[in-house]
Amino acid sequence: MIGIQFEQECIPKEYRMSEQQLHAIEGYLSKLSSSKEGLLVIEAIEKERMQTLNRLHRGKDYVTDVLTFPYSHEDADGQIADIVISFDKVQEQAEHGVKRELVTMVVHGCLHALGYDHEEEHDAQIMFPLQETLVNQLL
Repeated sequence: MIGIQFEQECIPKEYRMSEQQLHAIEGYLSKLSSSKEGLLVIEAIEKERMQTLNRLHRGKDYVTDVLTFPYSHEDADGQIADIVISFDKVQEQAEHGVKRELVTMVVHGCLHALGYDHEEEHDAQIMFPLQETLVNQLL
């Protein structure tokens, strides 16, 4: 089973994800990846911290929306990955509403934690439909 712990303190209450939504994501991810068990720790962070993390870990000196830092089995201690989300960036790029964009970024980061990627076109054709399916189920 995959669990999610989401630290949402810097997100206004009206945009925060509910426990019901987080449990639905846990169930969906657990079905997708029966071989992985553990905790996904998600934190909403300020844009300055996100830019620093993006620069340090990806060599890209700008604010991005979501970063996922998976753990190896040896280092995990029950944790699959740390995921950070820039709520400022979520608000900036929310074409279909802030709540939908936040849910999309949470799902996106979780899929990365399970090993999904979108750098190559064939990988994107797998990851993005999964992402959209889950986001649509949650909203």
